This record gives sequence, structure tokens and C-alpha cells, in this order.
Amino acid sequence: AIRAARRTSRLSVDVQHGVQGRGHYAYNWTECEQTPPGMLADAFLCWDDVSAEFLTSQPWHVGRARVAGLPMHHSHRYLNQTEDTRSTPILADHAGATGSTIRIGLFLQYRQDADWCRRFVSAATADGGVEIWLRRHPGAREMNALRIEELGPNVRSADALPLADMLQAIDSAVTGYSSVAIEAVLSNTPVVIASEIGDRILGPYLRAAAVPHAIVGPAPEQAAQLALELARSVTQSKAARFAAATTLNATHDARAADDDALEKLASAVTWLETLSPREAVPQDAPHDKRGSKRS
Repeated sequence: AIRAARRTSRLSVDVQHGVQGRGHYAYNWTECEQTPPGMLADAFLCWDDVSAEFLTSQPWHVGRARVAGLPMHHSHRYLNQTEDTRSTPILADHAGATGSTIRIGLFLQYRQDADWCRRFVSAATADGGVEIWLRRHPGAREMNALRIEELGPNVRSADALPLADMLQAIDSAVTGYSSVAIEAVLSNTPVVIASEIGDRILGPYLRAAAVPHAIVGPAPEQAAQLALELARSVTQSKAARFAAATTLNATHDARAADDDALEKLASAVTWLETLSPREAVPQDAPHDKRGSKRS
């Protein structure tokens, strides 16, 4: 896509979808010195200041990154609130009959094993009143042998759930090292990171966010305990956040937050209009799969 944009003199824009640096295969910039400049995106719309500052610290991205927030998340919720629809059907199906249930989002990556999940679910649901919304990485859904139905009646599959809605509906999120943790704290959802590699990859982002979070070792029981504690510490009730995410009766604060986010995105789009494409790619330039992945 970047090659096509370059050959037609169009601007190529990367909308962030993962953590910056070595923790994500598409955002590992250590090889950029060997990548033709024309195979890099012209501009980067980032989630937060940490991502934008990291990008602009690289000599090949100076002046080409701008914070745009979570445009897909906020525009999705904005449409839910303004279109003639009362809720996202699949989310309404997940809502349940009561607002007192604690909902923990469990986001699995490639190496999460079934035994860890069983122990986590057992610890988190032992006292009742808790649901686990399980979401697997898209690349792991066919490879992961975990059978959700074997984890018990308090576990629901959230693979097909819109991520923006899910992060507003759950009370806390748990993951090993998924960059969903960054999207969660930017959506004001508390996060538990249950691995050492997650601390290395995600720690700087979480520490820069004013949202409760915890970084623990791989013990599932400890992760479950902290996820429950963080969920119960949320100052705004889950029922109010769920209503703001799924109905036309959004709270004033929720509407204001989305308006601010869309204004930030509009400012970023205006900034894009001031940029020019990088130098053209020679016709005989080698095809660079890493560059194409960032389109």
C-alpha cells in the first residue's frame, strides 16, 4: 500500500495498532536504516504521547508523528450514541440481567496455556458475581486449543465483540503482554499485566497513564485477585459506563470525552494536510514486507 501511495504521489498514513518498539513485529524500528525511506509511512497517528515521542526520537520519523488518541474507538462509540440504534446487538447479549456483576476482560496472546486460564477463572469466580469475557488474539484463535466452554459457565467468548465497546463495558482487563493494555488505560479501564515481558513492553505506557494498573508475575491467582481489586476500585459504576458505551442515553461526561477525542483527531487530520510524501521509491527497489505491514 505504501508503494502504491508513493507511485501515485499520495500520502500514506499509519494508524497505530500496537506498541512501539521491539515488542511488536510491525513497529520494531531497529532495521529501518536498511529500509528505503520510501517504504516507510509518511505520517503516524499515535495513541498517546509515549508512542509519538518514541517515534519522533528516531531520525527517520522526525516531525512525522502526532497524537490522535483512539480514533477507531471513539468514532465507533460516537456512532452508537448518534445513530438510530439502541445498542450493539452482540454487546447487548453480553450485558446480562444485572448491573452488579463484575466483568473482567481476559486478553490472550499466543503463549497463554489452558492450565493458566483455568486457574485464573477458578480464582476470579470463586466468590460468585464475576464474569470473564475472554478475547483471543486474532492470530491465535485457530492455534489456541483452549475450549472456552470447558472453563465454566461464567466465561463468555468476546472474540467477535467490538473492542471499543468491550473496553467500556468491562471493569478491569488482564493480559500477559497484549498492547490492548494501552488501549484499555486510554479508555479508563484498569489493567493487570501478568508477565515479566509485559512489564518490559508495556510498563512505560501504563506508568504514563493516570489509570489504576498492576504488574505482577505469571501466577494466575495473583492476577485474578488484583483484577478483582481494581474492578471494585472503579469510581464510576460499570452500569453507567455500559450505558454510555451502548445507548443513546450517554452521560454528559461520556459525550464530552468523545467530542474531545474527535477534536483531537480532527486536529491531527489538519496536520496531515501540511505534510509531503517521502522521497519516491525507485522502480527497482526490493519489496519490503515490513514496510507493507505498516500501511
